[in-house]
Amino acid sequence: MFPRKKHRITFETLAQNWLDSRRLEVKPATLANYRTLIHTHLLPEFGPRPVSKLTEDDVRGYLIRLADSGLAESTRRSIQLTLHMILRSGAHRGLMRPVDFPPMPTPHRPAVQTFTDEEFFQLENNLLASLDPAALGILLCMYTGLRIGEVCALRWSEIDLSAGTVTVARTLQRVSGPQGTRILIDTPKSAHSVRLVPIPRRLLPLMRVYAAPPGAYLLTGTAAYMEPRQLQRIFKCILRRAGLRPVKFHTLRHTFATRCAPLTDPKTLSCLLGHSSVSITMSLYVHPGAEQLRRCVDQLPVCGRIPA
Repeated sequence: MFPRKKHRITFETLAQNWLDSRRLEVKPATLANYRTLIHTHLLPEFGPRPVSKLTEDDVRGYLIRLADSGLAESTRRSIQLTLHMILRSGAHRGLMRPVDFPPMPTPHRPAVQTFTDEEFFQLENNLLASLDPAALGILLCMYTGLRIGEVCALRWSEIDLSAGTVTVARTLQRVSGPQGTRILIDTPKSAHSVRLVPIPRRLLPLMRVYAAPPGAYLLTGTAAYMEPRQLQRIFKCILRRAGLRPVKFHTLRHTFATRCAPLTDPKTLSCLLGHSSVSITMSLYVHPGAEQLRRCVDQLPVCGRIPA
């Protein structure tokens, strides 16, 4: 609720009211991200200012400075989108004049890295040579495309070795809050991410060796979880040990999608990855390499006199 003298309502008050209104609409992790953007970037600029006096020039001036801030493009887009939603809610409540935002530029997507076949098998052999629960989790990601938060949250109660399946129903991540960061274990952001994923038959004997009680986490074999940044550190150490280039853990997911693409239809692959649409899968996760492109053109039927 706002006080009667609406013209005195500050941006900080409006932002907090908007956050409160979103509490039941978004996941806790998304709410924590909004809170961090507001407190880190927007309140220092607009906090004590009455929203009734904010103008388009004020907003555009801030966005120009934001563009030159050196922040990552994704961060700048998130800040602009959050500011837009807050001010739109203020205009909707009659607290301020509507503010027109300039269109956000099409995001630049850097080239996504995937492992070559040689790198993939080199990593696999290195994991098998020093197998433990964490290495087993990395192998599972290589052959199922699980996200890092999904494998960190995976317990043995969600692994059915008889059926050879994994039920992805939770994700684990570290989020920011008023008292600092904390671990959050929650359902995935999208309903499509809740899914049943088959375990490749070749992995089942290895998983039976490390099978643990239902309440134990896959990555530790105990009731204690392993958070994503710890698994990322382990992954980096394994890459160095294997003599491989440093890449993000998410490269495993992109590599899985790219290796699966020639073997199945887009809808099946989209379901395996837990995407809400096939277009996301094909545009963001499938990256055919030179070898796949060569195989494609070499398989074209010969229609003329060129010898096959």
